[in-house]
Amino acid sequence: MDGVLAVRELWSRLLETLETGDASAWADALADDALVIGTDEAEWWQGKAAAVSVIQQQVAELHEAGVRYSSSDPQVNEVVDVYWVADRPNVVLGDGTTVPARFTAVATRVGDSLLLRQVHVSIGAPNDEVLQQQLTV
Repeated sequence: MDGVLAVRELWSRLLETLETGDASAWADALADDALVIGTDEAEWWQGKAAAVSVIQQQVAELHEAGVRYSSSDPQVNEVVDVYWVADRPNVVLGDGTTVPARFTAVATRVGDSLLLRQVHVSIGAPNDEVLQQQLTV
């Protein structure tokens, strides 16, 4: 299968975990040495073992709360057997409130599989709130 298409399908499966509450796609996709960074300042997990245990809990909690993601138009690029994806999914809360998010990931092809090496999810915040000054955007 084409690598770019495979990354798009993987990204779609990862988003669907909130619909199903089943985080096994994350466990299957993460490399043993993956780095996963979330939106909370405490969400920095080095290694699959550390990340999967928390992701399983969070997927269950978010699923129970009715939270889901809706993808926008993921941008996927590749060089040889390295792929990266960037997307601006919407986080749709249980009450219907929509929060724009940001997602980036890097994957490598290992045999017939793709393994995520780095994942980063964030919520944008205005520069003047974070840095206490306005910057050109």
